Amino acid sequence: MQTALQEVKRDAEAYLTEMNIPTRLVEEMFSTDPAEMRNLTRPELEAYRLIGLDYVVREQRAQQMAEEHGISREAYEAFRQELNHKCTIFTGLPEPMLLRVSQVAERHGIQL
Repeated sequence: MQTALQEVKRDAEAYLTEMNIPTRLVEEMFSTDPAEMRNLTRPELEAYRLIGLDYVVREQRAQQMAEEHGISREAYEAFRQELNHKCTIFTGLPEPMLLRVSQVAERHGIQL
């Protein structure tokens, strides 16, 4: 029984590693009494990276966008950060937002 449980634990750790999720979740899962099971809180879900985009996927997308626009990864990050900073106030206002996006893109030498 113990060996089978250890094998399940190893498989779970391998899967979480493959998915870029902290393997400490396995310890949490296996140390919880079945009678005490509960849903994870939002902060726990965030800490285990179970919600939102995985950081590896996010980085791959950023690298792809930089390449598509013919700029460095660092230049793309500066562009992305300025967009986030300058455009957030226009949420729900498509025309002013498009104008601001165009201005920021032009400032960074990016063709939209």
